[in-house]
Amino acid sequence: MNQNALSIIILDDDMSISAALRHFLSEYLHHHAISFGRPSEALASIKLSVPDILICDLDLPETDGISFIKMIKELPGKQPEIIIITGYGEKLNAIQCLRLGAIDFLEKPFPLEVLKASVDRAAKFIDAKGKQSEKQQVARDTVKVTDKHETEIVGKSKAMEKIQLLIEKIAKTNDTSVLITGETGTGKEVIARHIHRLSHRKSHHFYAKNCAAVPEQLFESEFFGHVRGSFTNAINDHKGWFEMAQNSTLLLDEISMLPMSMQPKLLRVLEEKNLNKVGSSKNIPLNVRVITASNTDLQGLCVENTFRTDLYYRLNIFAIHIPPLRDRKEDIPLLFDHFTSQAAQLHHKDPVRIQRQAMNMLIEYPFPGNVRELKNIAERIVILNDEPRITVKTLESVLFPGNRLDHRPVAANHGIARQEADLIVDALRQSENVIARAARLLHITDQSLLRRIKKFGITIPG
Repeated sequence: MNQNALSIIILDDDMSISAALRHFLSEYLHHHAISFGRPSEALASIKLSVPDILICDLDLPETDGISFIKMIKELPGKQPEIIIITGYGEKLNAIQCLRLGAIDFLEKPFPLEVLKASVDRAAKFIDAKGKQSEKQQVARDTVKVTDKHETEIVGKSKAMEKIQLLIEKIAKTNDTSVLITGETGTGKEVIARHIHRLSHRKSHHFYAKNCAAVPEQLFESEFFGHVRGSFTNAINDHKGWFEMAQNSTLLLDEISMLPMSMQPKLLRVLEEKNLNKVGSSKNIPLNVRVITASNTDLQGLCVENTFRTDLYYRLNIFAIHIPPLRDRKEDIPLLFDHFTSQAAQLHHKDPVRIQRQAMNMLIEYPFPGNVRELKNIAERIVILNDEPRITVKTLESVLFPGNRLDHRPVAANHGIARQEADLIVDALRQSENVIARAARLLHITDQSLLRRIKKFGITIPG
């Protein structure tokens, strides 16, 4: 009997693969492993009992792996550590999952000892967090403090100074719509929360909702609510996001994922400032400030006729663009110190210091996951590292765990550059060498992609 047995859910619609993984994890590693072939089945199980680890394929029926992980991240309370397993050509999507907080990804076919190493790393991380269980009440009190930190804007770059000045002006207005743009992980929700905290709505709870986590058939009910009996399984009245955010601020993240069928309905609510629940003709007056966020070029979607131009201009009354972390490297030391201090307080660990060589390595890292990735790195280092100083070796073990891309100590920067170049080549291949499509896959601008193609000497056929 394994006293350190973990509960593991495997989500893969290839029954032969999931059966083999379940057998290995259960019979050889003595963990409690179950498997599912459909996301809906796995989600129902997770809602009943959250596993320690979720091993998730990206190519799934019903929905794709990225959307499923976003659904998991929207669930309240404890969440599983996530290991991604991918097929050939899915590396870009796997990187997106890492940005969302997955702990590792394995490219199929992989040896079972590689899976064991990945599960062991996750177990070490889980164990380190679990050691704080006797201080749970203290941790809860600390969380209340760190929640305030979620609205802090940390950075000394000119771009962030301009953003802070703009926020102060925007916060003084009453209900003017704000559109926040920037790559995944740049901190769009932090900006939205900061606007809310500085506004007259600050005494009310801030609401953040992710449009990408909602199945298309449920959008209208989630946005505006429904009344009992309005459709099959509507057994109770249901408040939508807008009604819950009454007198407060509502952030609609990834607004580009809003279906075309929903866009005129959202526009009407924004303009008329009232709504009707699904199945009801009663008007509900609204007093909600709507902030939207997007990591996609909405103007480009308007040109492609996949996003309404009138809705875009209604949302874009105030615009804030957050540059990626790699374009404001002077903010990295401040952010890293902020996140390590925050993590040390939360997990009752001693403060840590980072060696100059390790900080230089951190500054050179391209951060495809931006500030969110830096925060994850800082927390993992604080939890897993028992030394007071963060060395290059410590940093490498977190940046390039296990079988991850190049992590040779003597050529760390070379490995980082190769990783970025490989991602660009993959994006170009997937987009058939169309620059605009490849840039969208990478969540960067066309100009930024062209600069990197020139920097790495990448040749585009034809």
